[in-house]
Amino acid sequence: MKSIFRRARQIQLALSRRHESLLLQGVGPTLEAYKPVYERKPPWSARWTYPIIFCQIAVSCALTELIMHHWTELKTPASDEPYTSTSPPGTQVTLPEKPNPTPAPEYVLRPLYQRLAAATGQFCVGAFVCVLLLNSRARIVRRLYLLPSSAVTPTTLSPKLPPNPKGPSKTSAFDDRVLVAQNVYHFRGQGNVFPFAGTKLSQGYDQNELAFEVVGRKGKFYLGLADAVVNGEKLDGWRTKEALFRLWYGAKGRSEMNKYNWVS
Repeated sequence: MKSIFRRARQIQLALSRRHESLLLQGVGPTLEAYKPVYERKPPWSARWTYPIIFCQIAVSCALTELIMHHWTELKTPASDEPYTSTSPPGTQVTLPEKPNPTPAPEYVLRPLYQRLAAATGQFCVGAFVCVLLLNSRARIVRRLYLLPSSAVTPTTLSPKLPPNPKGPSKTSAFDDRVLVAQNVYHFRGQGNVFPFAGTKLSQGYDQNELAFEVVGRKGKFYLGLADAVVNGEKLDGWRTKEALFRLWYGAKGRSEMNKYNWVS
């Protein structure tokens, strides 16, 4: 959950995703003929996103009703006027034991502007959490496919190699391949297609995940390591990390891992 909130700066509305049909991108129509090089069951936060959002909406509605109709403050009514005698001057007057009893305090609704401000604030926080969950879900990779260039039919939406990738890795042995990433939203015939030479693998937010980024695209895509299957084999966290770095960088995988002090 901690890494979900760290990804707030990478928000890209899920409803704005375009061109994720593999067929439109020149791949497919499905990937059944290929085996994924990486596969992992999504974390609980991705699998339970919609129930969490439903609960968040229910809580926001309940809090709004509570704030608007039941948020009160203790208020003491103003005291009555002081007791005055109507007897003629010079006449002895006996005052009553309690001429002006103090009114009891009572709870009244807070001012409308306070209730509106509190209700709006909690609604905005709830909406932000919902949007954050939806977009973090789109950044969690469920499957990765590495396809040869012959599997891609050129279209206007097909991935194109960057003219001179500087930051990402120059994996010459795989320059003609394309990387297909599927997240929780994607069906079999959907995915994000990238030129493999325009990607770079690095450490994620902690030791239990990796991330790759793509030239010309903001944000990162995250690969969990626990219980992941790489090239059809289920590995532990360290071996999964090593296998993915070898997939990306070939023989230079261990030297790339050494940049993060993972290899002694």
